[in-house]
Amino acid sequence: MGIVAFLTILSASLSTASGESAPSHRTAWGMAGGGVIEIVFAPPQPTALAIDSTVFSADFGQSQDQNYDLWPDGWSRRAGSRYPHYVSMSIVSPPGGTPYFRVGLDGGAAAAFSPPIPVDEFHSYTLDLDVTTAGLCHDDCWVVVLFRNAVGETVEQRSTEPMTGDHPWTRVKLSGMVPPPGSVEALIALNVEPRGDRQDIRGEASCRSLRLL
Repeated sequence: MGIVAFLTILSASLSTASGESAPSHRTAWGMAGGGVIEIVFAPPQPTALAIDSTVFSADFGQSQDQNYDLWPDGWSRRAGSRYPHYVSMSIVSPPGGTPYFRVGLDGGAAAAFSPPIPVDEFHSYTLDLDVTTAGLCHDDCWVVVLFRNAVGETVEQRSTEPMTGDHPWTRVKLSGMVPPPGSVEALIALNVEPRGDRQDIRGEASCRSLRLL
């Protein structure tokens, strides 16, 4: 007896007229002698694209210290009577560990600033990074995001909660930041400053794995 084959293709659609989902593509083969083999072909699924939403990052690795001076390329530090140059600020690269940016206190205050980062008022931004402190008694450490206009004026700023004392590496985040109208760039600053008249001559504060999303 010859073999008789029949092919039925059902078109997949989002919904039928009644609102019920239509079946996927199916191919059915019938064979003389009784047996029926049904093969179901699932429609191809769209592949989700991995989108990197990072606007700026600082891992303090070698790629961000091209001249090997232990200072992150493009960053700057605040200078002045309250911000003495002898306060140590540098990249630390522990063997087998994650590089980080360290402030070693010796009286006075310290502030380090990222390069300008382009932003606009039509997006919401999130900052996250790791922060640790050790031996802080009279000083606080915090991170600030400064939104600036086209002439370099700060029009708004957002700050993390101050940290003092001894803290292990802690993930710190500022989310939902929408720059005010006229903002064209942002600076990220690591600050370590005395709370009052007394100041720490020992202690340190560090950050690592910084991202602005």
